[in-house]
Amino acid sequence: MERMTETVVETYGLPLFRFAYSYLKNSKDAEDIVQDTLLAMLERQPVFISESGRKAWLFKVASNKCKNILAHRARKKMVMITPAMEKELIYLPRKDYELLQFVLSLEEKYRVTIHLFYYEGYSIKQIAKILKQKPSTIGTWLDRGRKILKNILGEQWYGE
Repeated sequence: MERMTETVVETYGLPLFRFAYSYLKNSKDAEDIVQDTLLAMLERQPVFISESGRKAWLFKVASNKCKNILAHRARKKMVMITPAMEKELIYLPRKDYELLQFVLSLEEKYRVTIHLFYYEGYSIKQIAKILKQKPSTIGTWLDRGRKILKNILGEQWYGE
């Protein structure tokens, strides 16, 4: 059990952190989400048919936990932290960091959809399950998010 836990942390720790950060824009909260998600897996000990099932379960739990934090923030009227947290994104190459700043500036539904699609490699159908939306809705959000980024970044930068 201990080795399996280490493998899960090594495999999914950073992707879960990036995903939670794309939701919350705060590294401390993102770290808490990763810890809470992995703890939930240890406590519940779900059985998975495949590794992709484990990954989807982890991201779904992380998504729900992020939504809980956002709901809590809304009730307390907390101010979101801006994406200009360079020291928290030091793991990214400079160009990727600049792009991520623009992605993080998007409305939540576009930001999270783009993160899952491009950074985590999920299909539209998989994202729909994770976010509990219709695949057509996810496709629309992805398309709109891309168009917003294209307008912000311009044709030349976007095409690279």
